[in-house]
Amino acid sequence: MPKIRNHSFHIRQPDELPRTGLVNVREAALYLSISACRVYELSNLGALPAVKIGKSKRFRLADLEQFVASL
Repeated sequence: MPKIRNHSFHIRQPDELPRTGLVNVREAALYLSISACRVYELSNLGALPAVKIGKSKRFRLADLEQFVASL
């Protein structure tokens, strides 16, 4: 029988996000109050700038704030 791994991780709340640096897709989705899939869609459309690190995307908090302000 295969072992089931118990992965636990903590998703930071918007007030816990760093004021500088990068956030991951889940944290960006939480900040914008949208789904992670929608964050990927906006990023792929070019509406939400992202930084690629390997195969993952990261988002600057300043870019998220600018996106919200443009709505």
